[in-house]
Amino acid sequence: MRSPARRTLVPRFALTTLAAFVAVGVALWWVLAATINERIESASQEHAEFVTHSVIAPALEEIDLDRPMRPGDPGYESIRDLVISHVLRVQFPVVRVTLWGPDGTVIFSDESGLVGRRFPPTPALRSAFGGRVVSVPADRDRPQRASEGRLAEAMLVTYVPLVGTTPATDPPAVVEIDTDVAAAAVPVGRPFRLVGIALLAGLAAIYVVQLPLVHRLGQTLRAQNERLEALLRQERQTDLDITSHELRTPLTSIAGYAKTLLQPEFRDDAATRE
Repeated sequence: MRSPARRTLVPRFALTTLAAFVAVGVALWWVLAATINERIESASQEHAEFVTHSVIAPALEEIDLDRPMRPGDPGYESIRDLVISHVLRVQFPVVRVTLWGPDGTVIFSDESGLVGRRFPPTPALRSAFGGRVVSVPADRDRPQRASEGRLAEAMLVTYVPLVGTTPATDPPAVVEIDTDVAAAAVPVGRPFRLVGIALLAGLAAIYVVQLPLVHRLGQTLRAQNERLEALLRQERQTDLDITSHELRTPLTSIAGYAKTLLQPEFRDDAATRE
């Protein structure tokens, strides 16, 4: 009779293997997601620096940074047309461009309603005026959110300082490039997702392939266990037969002697009985 432990060997092994494959798949997907997010931030920052130094900065003059540009003026319209035609959703999902003054005043924005307004500088903006390029997720509580609508739900904000005429001086302005994270994840994350899907499919294929092998292995183990049990039963029976024989041989002799001594001709012969 097969014991429950042997009957459940293959199912338990299959479930354990499945749990291990699922754990590996979850860990792999988590690593890929972290890698994709890191790559999105890196690509967004690189694009923001390129746009700032190669597109926006050459179109600005120092006088443009002294005060907010007025919507409708030729200078503002020229910069806005440049931003719309060469930056916004061109090769990369940039959704907003803003030019900040040191005191938190919006010098330029493609959203004309923000121009001239003054907001408290965020820590990231202050760091950018210190000469650093900073990328942070869009703060949902920032004051200009009311003018951004749903754009603020999933944006990566990159602050790029403009280089002044004198390198030793603080930047005269900072360019803010807002990137749609969800849209950026499509081209940036596609190769990583394809690799992840291929690896997960490979794990699933390995699991499916090893199931018949495990089943055959279980059958082999069960057959070997049955043979071992048969050998053990045979060995026990042999030991029992030998022990029984060893016990019967002296007992038979003793019984024979006893019957002989009980014969009438030997019953009164003391010498024979001794």
